[in-house]
This record gives sequence, C-alpha cells and structure tokens, in this order.
Amino acid sequence: MEAGLEKTVIGETEYNIIRKDAFGRTASARVRGSDIIIRIPSSIGKQEKNRLFVELKDRIIRKIERNPDLIVEKSRKIMFEDGQNVSLLGRSFTINVSREERKHACARLMGYVVKVILPEGYDNNEDVSILARRAITKAILPLVEKRVADINAQHFNTRVNRIRIMEHESKWGSCSSKKNINFSFDLFFMPNEIIDSVIVHELAHTKEMNHSKEFWNIVYRIVPDYKEKKRWLERNGRRWVEMQIEGGRQKTLITYLHGHNFTTTSM
Repeated sequence: MEAGLEKTVIGETEYNIIRKDAFGRTASARVRGSDIIIRIPSSIGKQEKNRLFVELKDRIIRKIERNPDLIVEKSRKIMFEDGQNVSLLGRSFTINVSREERKHACARLMGYVVKVILPEGYDNNEDVSILARRAITKAILPLVEKRVADINAQHFNTRVNRIRIMEHESKWGSCSSKKNINFSFDLFFMPNEIIDSVIVHELAHTKEMNHSKEFWNIVYRIVPDYKEKKRWLERNGRRWVEMQIEGGRQKTLITYLHGHNFTTTSM
C-alpha cells in the first residue's frame, strides 16, 4: 500500500520519494532508478512512523549525495514473481504466491516450491522477492557450507567460523578477521567454476587477511586462471544473473557471454 509521495532533486536527478507500508517489522530505504522507496512497518504508531521516515529519508539522501553510482548499484535486487522458476546451484525452485486472511506475509519451502503467502488485498512484489530470497537462501545454505568445507579440506585445512549468504552484499564475497565468510546471493547463479574461485579467494583470506604476494600465491596455486575468472565475473556477472532471471537458458548464456565455455555441474 502506497502511503505517501514527494519529490527531491539530488545533483541533476529528480527522485520520487515513495512512502509505503510494510507488513514486516523492519523499516528500510532503497533506490530503484529515480525512486527512493521508504517502507515503514504498519504495526507501529504514527509518531514513530514519521520519525523513522524522516530519519531514513535524510540518511539515504546523504548516501546518494556522497556516491550516487554506488547507491544505485547496491540497490539493484533480483525481483521474483508468482509462477517464476529460479535455478541456482543445480536446483530449480518455483515461486508460488497465494493470499490468506492474515496480518503478516510469510514464505514456506515445500520441496522445491517456495510458497509465499500474502495478506488478502495486499499486492507488493517487493515482499514476494524478499521472502522468496530468504526461503531459497535457507535451502541452499547447506550446499554452500558443504562446498566451502570440501574446498577447505582439500586445500586449506583452516578454521571458518560462520558462513552466511547475504541479500544485500555488494561484493561477491567477503571474509572478516573473525573468519566469518559472507557471499552474495547473486553469486550462486554463476557457473560452478566461478563460484569456486570466489570461495577460494575468501578461504585464502583466512590465511592472509590482505592482498599481499603471499595471498595471491595461495589463490593462484589453487586456481591458476583466477585472473581470467575474476575478469569474467566483473564483465558478465550482473548480466548473467539478469538474463537467467529473465528466463534465458544456460546453453544460450554460455555462448553469448564472451564465448566462455563453463561447465555447470551441480554442487
């Protein structure tokens, strides 16, 4: 439900500031093209809603002013809809959207069907996408953990504290000093060789928390053509995801994207 609309000019761009109710408990602000979408939980009081709206609006405007290109890139999200098939890590999930008399939206994974249930009269594709991503993330996390464990055992024998798949990760992967490894949800649409190269990169950081000569020696020992894979990911990664979401077939993608012939065996 759209609850408000105003406009603002940042630099040379006019943005629509769209205020929406959210059935969840989290307030958020995102950029979609020339729209700034601020979502406030419908369950809180009017005064708190107004306070959160002003706070989020001011914060995201400051971020756009500092780095408009970065904000737009980070805000790009995969959008899912009813009936869509989503294939990643060799698994194919089907999005099924239904409505019931309930207060909050939710998602349930039934085999390979992601059942998203919305309240009656509520039609917000963003909630469908958020809930579907979370359900799919939960389903594929054990596969990712196993793949990281296999590569770790084969090449590193190092300690990894925690592995997470992040909805809003701006990098394909990252590793903290506490040996927590994060991956972008988008990464797992990639061919397995590309996924493995990113896993190796992050596992190498558990040995060397930098990009020193020693770090790169580790990476290139395991993935001799890492530079080529990194270049492919930089050039084609976002487009690869978008084309798959739009329904492109894997075989077509392999011939289209710089002629690179990746195998696509399942994890």
